[in-house]
Amino acid sequence: MKNPFKMFSAARSATAEALDVLDQVREGLAAKRAEIARIDTAPAPVAEVMKGLGEWADRVATDAIDALRVERLLAPGRAGQGLDLPNVPATNRDASVVFGLLLAANRQAFLDLIQGQVEDLTFGVETMDEPSRAKALARAQGELAEAELLEERLVRDLEAVGVQVSRRPDASPAAVLASDRTLAKLAG
Repeated sequence: MKNPFKMFSAARSATAEALDVLDQVREGLAAKRAEIARIDTAPAPVAEVMKGLGEWADRVATDAIDALRVERLLAPGRAGQGLDLPNVPATNRDASVVFGLLLAANRQAFLDLIQGQVEDLTFGVETMDEPSRAKALARAQGELAEAELLEERLVRDLEAVGVQVSRRPDASPAAVLASDRTLAKLAG
């Protein structure tokens, strides 16, 4: 007859190892969620930011110049009457016109100043353009889904041998509701 203490010790050791694996999988899930959050919030590259800012500056300057209604100077008798300048006290629209005119006169200095600030803010930080972000998110979310399936399979395997394991409150509903057959195929 086999020694029952050795059998019990082996079973206890196997359970402890399985629980350790489950803990490792859960730590991996937390790390993957942190990676997804990092990817999702990674700032845009400086060049992309500056391109968009340059386009915005052009629109603001153009709107301000258009607000002056320069074409009115061409009307008979208007040549010496000047432009339609904002009055004081200024409205938000007037302030936008003044800002746009200042921006038009100092566009490159403004962009250089902002670029320096953007470069300081992104120094040592990984930036991502939208196609790279979408690709990285899809990859990380796929890996997260696989790990969640693996976690559910481990939970069910432990439950099958009588070990009570709590599911995480934020466990994936898709993994929890997956059939045993699906888990066996997808989770290896």
